[in-house]
Amino acid sequence: TLKDIRIRENAINSALKEATYIPLQTLKYCEQIMDLVIQVAQLGNPSSISDVGVAGEMAHAGAQGAALNILINLKDIPDKKFCKKINEKTNLILDIANERVLIIRNIVKETLKDGKNTYT
Repeated sequence: TLKDIRIRENAINSALKEATYIPLQTLKYCEQIMDLVIQVAQLGNPSSISDVGVAGEMAHAGAQGAALNILINLKDIPDKKFCKKINEKTNLILDIANERVLIIRNIVKETLKDGKNTYT
C-alpha cells in the first residue's frame, strides 16, 4: 500500500541520515587529532618529528576518507535542507583539516631541515 511505501521510504531516509552522522563524527575527530599533532610538533621531541608527520598525514587521510563517506551518503538522501547543512559542515571541517596538514608538513619540513624544532 501507499502507506507501507512511505513508511519504508522514511525508514530508509532515516537510516541514510544516521549513516551520515558516523563519518561526520570521524571527520571531527580527525580534525581534532590534527590540532593535537600540531601541539606535539611544536612542543615534542624533535627526534620524533617523523612520527609526528606520519600522525598528521594519517589523521588527514582519515578526514578525507570520512568526507568521502559523507558525500556518498548525501547523494541518496532526498532531504535537501539536511544535505546542504551536512555538506556545509563537512566542507568547513575539511577546510580546517587541509589547513592543519599544511601546518604540520611545514613544521616537520623545517624541523628536519634545521635538525631541531624551531617552533618551540
